[in-house]
Amino acid sequence: PNWPFFDDQPGMIAIRETTIGQQTGIPLNRAFAVTIRIRKMIDKGVKLDSLRICTALWLSVTFPLSTFGQEQELELIDQVSKLQKQLESDVTADRERAESALIEMGPSILDYFESSTEDATTDYRQRLQRIRTTLEKVAVNSVTKASIVKASGKMTVGTILKRIKQQTGNEIGVNDDSLLDIEFEVSMDGVEFWVALEQLMSKTKLGIDRYGNAQPNQLMLGPVNNLPTDVTVPTNIARIFQTQVTRVDSSANLADPRQKAPTSEFPCLPLSLSPCLRRGAIILCGGASNRMGRDKALLPFGPQETMLQRVVRLVAEVVPLDGILCVAAATQELPTLPAGVEVVRDAEAHCGPLAGFAAGVAAVQNRAEAVFACGCDAPQLVPAFVDRMFDSLGDHKVAAVFDGERFHPLSAVYRTDVLRTVEAILATGERSLVSLVEHCDTHRVPLGELRDVDPKLSSLENCNTLVDYQRALRTLGILA
Repeated sequence: PNWPFFDDQPGMIAIRETTIGQQTGIPLNRAFAVTIRIRKMIDKGVKLDSLRICTALWLSVTFPLSTFGQEQELELIDQVSKLQKQLESDVTADRERAESALIEMGPSILDYFESSTEDATTDYRQRLQRIRTTLEKVAVNSVTKASIVKASGKMTVGTILKRIKQQTGNEIGVNDDSLLDIEFEVSMDGVEFWVALEQLMSKTKLGIDRYGNAQPNQLMLGPVNNLPTDVTVPTNIARIFQTQVTRVDSSANLADPRQKAPTSEFPCLPLSLSPCLRRGAIILCGGASNRMGRDKALLPFGPQETMLQRVVRLVAEVVPLDGILCVAAATQELPTLPAGVEVVRDAEAHCGPLAGFAAGVAAVQNRAEAVFACGCDAPQLVPAFVDRMFDSLGDHKVAAVFDGERFHPLSAVYRTDVLRTVEAILATGERSLVSLVEHCDTHRVPLGELRDVDPKLSSLENCNTLVDYQRALRTLGILA
């Protein structure tokens, strides 16, 4: 949205944090970083390119103290100590389980780690460092993640504004009460507050009324055609970079400047500056569906969409439609898909998921730098999960979920330049996507890094049988 709080300097965007509350009215409590969607004007405003930047803000942060009683705390210390000793086991599986267990316990255990001794093995040191880094990132995410909005179906502006307030605490008003009765189709399946707000404005043709009679901590909306036109967005910015928070030294309490801000340090993370990643997605739907007994892509999922249509819709919340590609069998019938979604056919039948993935990468590599790969049988996919997997890629070739025992290659993000590696593996006769994950520089994404965006990890659930299909229908409230 056209929010005028960006410093206009070539090659750089900086947020003047003291103006955020003034311009938006949104309370920025419990956070020192905020994700903002920026519209960059292209071709004199004819084309809009949606970009994103995460910028560190100087805000005071209050960390809740541990609520453990003395006995519970001693029990936790003992548990952490035992798992740390298990990290030194001679059995690899035991070490893997201990690492996963420590990560699952969350960042509250960071203070209870014992330092590694000089005679500790290299494997032990690496695992301990990996656990620390993972838990520190989880700690950062717990105070920097945007509020999530969940709502779907046809509803009025007034209804969705109430839902947003209930779920995020952010109050939004309108400058004309008649706007509250506008009806529109809502599709906010676990999206960030900023994304929900942008969807609301685009579908109802409302915009931010900077001069409206907003109450304190309230954002005011009004019809776009009636808003003042003197607000502009800088257009000479050379590049937009996505940054990660590295360190926060609180120097001011923006909520109340008279109060002295805390001076406690926060875990340090490596600084990363990189151009925004061009995203794509490959949805594999050409399997034989032997266990299901019928084509999964055509299975009804509610009265108005099939399973494949649902998966495409969910993925499209975080990936552009023209970056989504479905790989199907040569003669497979597919449901109608949104304009922009490409369909690629398998060159040979029954060649396995790796061959289908290769066909997809070859077709999308010129318009995407990295792709999220999944099957058409993942109807419980959470868009925020996909978003987190892209964020987890970093400088690696692959980011794949690792549950302590195995990888999940069909809930992973791959750089499109792995195509040569894929072709080399196929030449050996291998057909499994797991082999690609194991051959590449892969970042293991532990389950603990995903539960804040997908608490039940439903994105990892597949519908392989009719029992799975019916269970998914009941879970989502489609089947009683």
